[in-house]
Amino acid sequence: MSFTKTVFAGFNVECAKKKIDGNNDQFKLAFMSGEYVKDTTTQKFWSHISGEEIADGFGGYTVGGYNLPSGEVIHDTANNRMKLYWSGEFLSVTASGEDMTGIGGFVIYDDTHADKVIVGYAESSEDISIANGTTVNFSDMVFYIS
Repeated sequence: MSFTKTVFAGFNVECAKKKIDGNNDQFKLAFMSGEYVKDTTTQKFWSHISGEEIADGFGGYTVGGYNLPSGEVIHDTANNRMKLYWSGEFLSVTASGEDMTGIGGFVIYDDTHADKVIVGYAESSEDISIANGTTVNFSDMVFYIS
């Protein structure tokens, strides 16, 4: 299984306006259904897409997603661009009560921002299933700021 990551236009705009603090804001990771279709230009805020999130309680999932630790804003000197980066293993998710199925990918959004701006979407090459009692670990994730 592979993921294609896409940064949303609203995130770049809010970064340019200095309304996002990548080092201190609270970011969240939310699972999206396999039916979710991303639109990186018109979908700017969590309220634009929250209805496409997997159901509350599904495999122990809580609507709104999981809190992430603080990310790091780093200058990628090799490519002369900025990146929002979570290093090492930063999140563990365990399905409980039932399998989590039909997950198409996950969104990262800034929960501190007044409008909860979407950072990006990691779309899976196939629907994701997490079996009841299974833990999935997330590590070393980066989104480039254009």
